Amino acid sequence: MATRIGKSGTKHWIWQRVSAIALIPLSLWIIVAGNQYIFSDYIVAREWLSRPTINLLALLSLLSLILHAHLGLVVIIEDYTNGAIKRTLNFVAVVITTIIGISAFFTFLTFSIK
Repeated sequence: MATRIGKSGTKHWIWQRVSAIALIPLSLWIIVAGNQYIFSDYIVAREWLSRPTINLLALLSLLSLILHAHLGLVVIIEDYTNGAIKRTLNFVAVVITTIIGISAFFTFLTFSIK
């Protein structure tokens, strides 16, 4: 299975596992630390997200999730499609995850600017 990441199934497999392992503590952190801000008003939540450490951890969580989702989409596309549709769907997956990643980055960048 050739993929975009290094054109190697092994590298793809490793990156999928690395992103999954990174998501375990990051997801737990979001659940525990973010739980107290779920019902807070916008100002309090924005103040919390504007802290550099919190902002970085939230951004890492989201980017890890986007990477992991992209890698999973690639596997599904590679396994269940072929030919031109495979190339088209891979391109669409790259475009969508790139747009989401860039949007997430700039969203969290705005939280760090007061």
